[in-house]
Amino acid sequence: MFCKRALADKLLAQACAATKRVKNDANAALIAAAPDLMAALERILEHGDRRNLDAVRGDDAEVISQALATIKKA
Repeated sequence: MFCKRALADKLLAQACAATKRVKNDANAALIAAAPDLMAALERILEHGDRRNLDAVRGDDAEVISQALATIKKA
């Protein structure tokens, strides 16, 4: 019985470690992409400025608000 418990604990620890590595890799990829994501948001908003953002309504306005909030947060 003790051996089964020890094996189960070892497998659980390995699974947790693998999950942590996957999350760390995903976080590293997101951090690496952050400058490009920021540049894309800024470019979208610059393009929108030429199209009069004040006239935007509905879902498009929500997207623009989210982009502005994201830039401010960064």
